[in-house]
Amino acid sequence: MCEIQSFEPKKILVVDDEKVVRYLCDIASRDKGYTVFYAEGAEEALAILNDENIDVMFLDLNLPDMSAIELCRRIRSDQPNAYIIAITGYSAIVDINECYEVVFDDYLEKPVSFDLLLTTTYKAFESTKKMEKAQEEMMSSQEWLKDIQRKSLKGF
Repeated sequence: MCEIQSFEPKKILVVDDEKVVRYLCDIASRDKGYTVFYAEGAEEALAILNDENIDVMFLDLNLPDMSAIELCRRIRSDQPNAYIIAITGYSAIVDINECYEVVFDDYLEKPVSFDLLLTTTYKAFESTKKMEKAQEEMMSSQEWLKDIQRKSLKGF
């Protein structure tokens, strides 16, 4: 029997108050078939995330209404498997260290080249795909263990 799986487009959220960055992400993503959502600030991003299941996110570190560090923490509490990339126009060792402390998955400096954006996006979706597969295998193993336990209890 052939099982038909529904295709859900790969979704990206870009949170940046600079139109140029959002435009670059739009060009890079549209050609690859990604669905891209845009937010100029953290509150708008959180509203989008309430309605959409998005696996890959680019967050500007300098947002007008909330720090990207705080936004990342809030996203991680709801979506621990999301792949979140920090983007900044200025870099300091303190910023980079803090990004990795709150578990950003990657860090890009502006100006971001088209190629780097595409490569990072591809890497992010590959990572989420591997994570999903690992979770499926873990769930399958747990079901197998439960089955063994049920069978062993019946034998006693």
